[in-house]
Amino acid sequence: MFKFVHIYHLDDVRHAISEDFFLAERDWGYVINYHINAFPEIKDEMSDEEKALEYARREFRGIKFAKDGTLLARPFHKFFNWGEKEAEMAQFDFDMPFVIMDKLDGSMIHPMLVDNKIVWCSKMGPTDVALQAEAFVGTHPEYVEFVLAAMGGGYTPIFEWCSRKQRIVVDYPEDALILTAIRDNRTGEYVGMPSMKAKAEHYGIPVVKTWNGTFNGITDFMEAVGGEEQCEGYIIRFENGHMVKLKNAWYLNLHRAKDQLSNEKNVYRLVLSEHHDDLLPQLDPDTRKALENFASDLSNAVKVQAATLANAVAENWKLYSNRRDFALNFGSKQELSAVVFKILDGKDSYEALVDWLLAQTSTQAKLDAAKKKFGQLNWSEYYYAVDMDG
Repeated sequence: MFKFVHIYHLDDVRHAISEDFFLAERDWGYVINYHINAFPEIKDEMSDEEKALEYARREFRGIKFAKDGTLLARPFHKFFNWGEKEAEMAQFDFDMPFVIMDKLDGSMIHPMLVDNKIVWCSKMGPTDVALQAEAFVGTHPEYVEFVLAAMGGGYTPIFEWCSRKQRIVVDYPEDALILTAIRDNRTGEYVGMPSMKAKAEHYGIPVVKTWNGTFNGITDFMEAVGGEEQCEGYIIRFENGHMVKLKNAWYLNLHRAKDQLSNEKNVYRLVLSEHHDDLLPQLDPDTRKALENFASDLSNAVKVQAATLANAVAENWKLYSNRRDFALNFGSKQELSAVVFKILDGKDSYEALVDWLLAQTSTQAKLDAAKKKFGQLNWSEYYYAVDMDG
């Protein structure tokens, strides 16, 4: 595997920023991050120049620089799932010393020093998630001592923020800021696990757990842990700092489900099209209950509105008795005129309203406008109640 590039200044890597990456300016400095599908496989047939560019780009995952270009923080380099980059997987040498660590299901958080002040960051810098970790550190001063010592030596300590406030799939009942790595800012090398544990223990900082089972090869290991539940999987970190992710089937299936649940218009679409039942068996009990309650409330809200529209159509048809007068005096004046005329033409009022509402899920803006007609049902009030209250 390649050696990590030495970086002292933004100018050392600026030439490697292509259209697949972006340099974002912030009030404290700069951050480089990537767009989707930004990392091609590094293959033997590439020229040395091409490889050098790709080696530098593997660092474009939230690396941060000050206004004057000096390096501020160097979080994890970009690494992949086992099998994702086949040619690169072949270069992993399992005869080399390595550790197997829990793959925590939280948010990567790291500190940086700006004007002699600790600033907590996620990949793009200070964010709402980073503020959660910062608030946690406010009541745990041992973290301040630890990170100041690490950063003073030219290292970036990297943590995982695990909390119900930022739940992804795995449930963490208690907030935790867990040390996962310490990285040399300039060389990119990772501090070995024994040394990292010793440094963290001195300050009372929790460290990511390591797997203590027997390793009989990557294939056997994946078969042994692939069926585990209530965890994301593992990361294998080699002595040279290179890593690979191994995620179990339970997490992958549930994450796909949770991905759909993280977007309100997707949830509306699933429920209105009656496909949400397919997700229920994959969800934890609390999330399942939240989805079932939301589906029930949405159905009831649509039924009430559909009945109201059906009655209004019937009464106004009696009043005007012909389509022209009905349209001029009632139908064309309604916000849901398209639904009104479908009901007039004999379509079931509930089905007509569901069809209209489904069309509004094309964008969140359309859905936000439509929700006002159904009691302002917000999926977040159901979903995050699970995450926050358990």
